[in-house]
Amino acid sequence: MKKLHITFAAALLCAAAAHAETTNRIGGRIFSAIEYESDGDGNATTTFSDLNSRLWIMGSEKVSDNGLTLIYGLNSFVAHDYNGWATDDSYIGLRGSLGTVRVGRMSTPVHYMTGHQDEFEGNNYTQTMGRMTRFGNRAISVVYDSVPKKGFSYRLMAAPGYNNPNYNDPGYPTKTA
Repeated sequence: MKKLHITFAAALLCAAAAHAETTNRIGGRIFSAIEYESDGDGNATTTFSDLNSRLWIMGSEKVSDNGLTLIYGLNSFVAHDYNGWATDDSYIGLRGSLGTVRVGRMSTPVHYMTGHQDEFEGNNYTQTMGRMTRFGNRAISVVYDSVPKKGFSYRLMAAPGYNNPNYNDPGYPTKTA
């Protein structure tokens, strides 16, 4: 009898999962260049440069009939000329009729407003060709995005401890002995 109950419960869970509205996307782009530079004196260099390659996994799943949706995004820059990966906005959150709340490692609202220049993080896009704003420097935070009304929307962000200069360093200890 116990096996029958377990089988029935498993069948109900599978049916509920099959009925849920789920959207998942995996994507990315490879944007690279092989650059050949010559100084005119017979000295030449060939380099393989990354020009903003990235990989992303995003999705959503309806969790209630009143429009509440679970959302997630894992976005990363693929920095093959810098020997590694760098996080872009990566989060998990809920979207509903009152707006969207996300928790994760995200850019500041000023970064979104100004494009590549974020005065609070001290990045100079022009001098660094975008490298400083592109890699890392995403605050662990909670972000609220309002529902647009008459063409107006806003974003609020809380990033505890963000003023600490070592805050975004993964090697920075979170506890002291």
